[in-house]
Amino acid sequence: MIFEIREEKLKLIDNKVAIKGTEEAEATFALLPIESLPDVIEEFQIDVENIDEVVKWSLSNVDHHNNFDILHIDLVKLQHLVTKRHKIIAYKTDSKLYFFADESIIKELEVFFQEERHPRYNLDKLLFLLFKKIGSDYSEMLNTLEEKLTKMEEDMLQFKELNYLKSLMLIRHSLIDFNKYIDITHDLIEDMLLDENSLISDEGSVEFSAVMRKFERLASRVLVLKDLISQVRGTYQAQEDLKLNQIMKIFTVITSIFLPLTVITSWYGMNLKMPEFQLEYGYPLVISGILVVVLSTIALFKKKKWF
Repeated sequence: MIFEIREEKLKLIDNKVAIKGTEEAEATFALLPIESLPDVIEEFQIDVENIDEVVKWSLSNVDHHNNFDILHIDLVKLQHLVTKRHKIIAYKTDSKLYFFADESIIKELEVFFQEERHPRYNLDKLLFLLFKKIGSDYSEMLNTLEEKLTKMEEDMLQFKELNYLKSLMLIRHSLIDFNKYIDITHDLIEDMLLDENSLISDEGSVEFSAVMRKFERLASRVLVLKDLISQVRGTYQAQEDLKLNQIMKIFTVITSIFLPLTVITSWYGMNLKMPEFQLEYGYPLVISGILVVVLSTIALFKKKKWF
């Protein structure tokens, strides 16, 4: 999908027209699949050597040249935060801005830029909108993780039988990886602002400074969520201790009930001739005594609300 900027307005244009642009166009903006990057270098007049090395860059960074700049932007999605990373390669000159990414990211960006409305468009504004969207997506991802932790804590208080420890470890590992991408994106924006070749205009620097502060706030939220994980884990451990205490309490009550019975049976189990053996109602009296002890013990525990 290719656009041109004319009179600070963003207009979708035909691909054939876009290659050379129109005389009225101030700049050209394109969203292209990364698989087609080698094929469109010549067609779109992109002056990049060693394009394979650019595609294989492992971390977000910016590469400055005389007439253009290349940005490699790493980003992640919540559904495969640990297993997969996405990347956007941005090619920027004074009059061109091309984003190369995999198909799913391109489709997402196409919807975003067609729905986004601004009174004044330029290349800095479009680049700013990209980082703003990444920041908003990361914020939504943190909201989702926070909701999961809150729901998990509520379930714990209701003693629902779930594998909380495994879930907490997965969220914790996700936050560690997520924080890495927040930091490298923040550092990338900082490098762009400090660029001596004026990658970002003075007017655009104000907006990018605001985005950089947003990523700083995101990093702070990650720390808050890590603390929340520790609190939830503490709640989980407290609930497990409470369950164990309840079990021990039941065993203690049962032991206390049967302890007098054990004494009585031990007493009469001795190989001795007891005087009460000669009584006509000796056996019923012993049974009655046992029942009185048991019922008295149960009544006492009920009164103490031990069970």
